[in-house]
Amino acid sequence: MANKQNGFGVMAILLTVVVVALVGAAGYYVYSNNNTEDSNNASSQVGQDQEATATTPVPPEVNSVDDLDKASEALDSADLDALDSEMSSVEEEVNNY
Repeated sequence: MANKQNGFGVMAILLTVVVVALVGAAGYYVYSNNNTEDSNNASSQVGQDQEATATTPVPPEVNSVDDLDKASEALDSADLDALDSEMSSVEEEVNNY
């Protein structure tokens, strides 16, 4: 007499559940590590942004002709010589490569 099996066996279902759980656990581990790195990068970028705004004068918002005069004064007061020296050092480094 032949034994006819219908459907999945208990071992096949158990194996499927274990494989799905392992894949889910690995996915969660990778996801949580990526979120931790992203939040660390975001906090370091905030610090860099604060440093940049501390050294760079913020130009006034332009809504009228008087605001254009203020913007012109802000540009005139900017230290462009320091920017030129930084650019020349960057250009030298680029040319070295």
